Amino acid sequence: MNDNRRVEIRVYEETPLPPGIDLEQTLQCVRSAAAYSPCKGPVAANLYLCDAKTVHELNNQYRNVDAPTDVLSFPQAPSEDFAKPAELPHELGDVFVCVPLAVQQASDFGHSIMRELTYLAVHGTLHLLGFDHEAESARKKMRAEEESVLAAIPR
Repeated sequence: MNDNRRVEIRVYEETPLPPGIDLEQTLQCVRSAAAYSPCKGPVAANLYLCDAKTVHELNNQYRNVDAPTDVLSFPQAPSEDFAKPAELPHELGDVFVCVPLAVQQASDFGHSIMRELTYLAVHGTLHLLGFDHEAESARKKMRAEEESVLAAIPR
């Protein structure tokens, strides 16, 4: 992990967040996750905090799953045709977190909404970097990275 690089997370709050959410603390965790990027230099990503309808539509359009989901990630592949100036960040992609599902899952799992919202944002960010959880070994590696980043968030 490269803690010294510039990490820019652009937030699009498309649905109201529940009271008591410390968005800056969530963003600090997302920045820590994004710092795992193997890209040299600064990195950036977009974080959309949205409603179930938006995530449902995206899930249906891009994954052919006609249902909402808690988080979707859309990595941005680097372009070989574009020579980007070194000071511009490498764009990692977009993460969409479904706020209503985060609230429900926090209740289901018995932890805070803050923890669930941050977990989903970090989970999605790690997907942008190529982390996956299909195979058991990959799932364990991704889970360890998530827990490392989430250590600052109370359960």
